[in-house]
Amino acid sequence: MIRKDFLLRQLAEFVQVLARVMLNRTERRYDEAIEAAHVALRSLPDYDIESRHAATREDVIATCTAEAGTFSAELAVGVADVLYEEARSLEALGRDEEAELSDRHAAWLYAEAASVPGAALPLHVWQRGLENSTPNSGES
Repeated sequence: MIRKDFLLRQLAEFVQVLARVMLNRTERRYDEAIEAAHVALRSLPDYDIESRHAATREDVIATCTAEAGTFSAELAVGVADVLYEEARSLEALGRDEEAELSDRHAAWLYAEAASVPGAALPLHVWQRGLENSTPNSGES
């Protein structure tokens, strides 16, 4: 868990990273988009990118939770957006299994953020209807 002041700094960073990832993906520089996403994800204290395949829904959500147990919907959406865009670049490179994992983690964060009153979610999440983000989705 992390402190609230850290959450605010992380949110600002993730907005900047999201812009870089989207620009790189738009310009078909998929490896650069993925690397930018990985750098940002590594900055989260509780998100281990090398072993994220083993992360549970609770592990992923904890990356956006302050020490006092307060979940930051804003940071969660920022992180989820980066994961979602990373997945699109992974798909473009034919790395579908990794893309699916990023999408699953993004869906968990979007779903948790959606449970916070007034949380703003991207249109693509509403269009999908949070279909893959139920609490038990994708967990083994």
